[in-house]
Amino acid sequence: MSRRLRLGVCAAVLVVGLVQTAVAFSRSLIPFSLDGTLVQVGTVGNSQQRLHTITIDGRTYTADNPRVAEIRAGRHLSKDAWSSTVLLDGRKQVRLAVGDETFQFAALTILAVVFASWLTRTGTRLNLSRQGEPPPDVDDSPNGGSAVT
Repeated sequence: MSRRLRLGVCAAVLVVGLVQTAVAFSRSLIPFSLDGTLVQVGTVGNSQQRLHTITIDGRTYTADNPRVAEIRAGRHLSKDAWSSTVLLDGRKQVRLAVGDETFQFAALTILAVVFASWLTRTGTRLNLSRQGEPPPDVDDSPNGGSAVT
């Protein structure tokens, strides 16, 4: 496998992992700027993880923070982008934390890139080392493969 192809495989694995990590990070609500009235709070998810939805002035966000689900509809939420603190009604602060899933995806991305790099290198080494060897099913012993001892 050429070096360019190996780098391409590792880059593809890295991009997929970074997208998954970014999606998980966006569920913390930290990247978003919020300013409006909370209209609705809901829950979505499967048996593995429960996610919460909040609708602020017609825009719906998905959050993995259970504290967000405790906020009642009708409250005014405000937050600057990249801030980890939401102000409720301009005075009460709610801290937003990055979910565990973000760190899990980041770790899995690193492991996947390392594994892809190792796998593509190992495959290249195995192919180069076997070029001069006979196929494993050919018996090149002097007595033609008989088991005389």
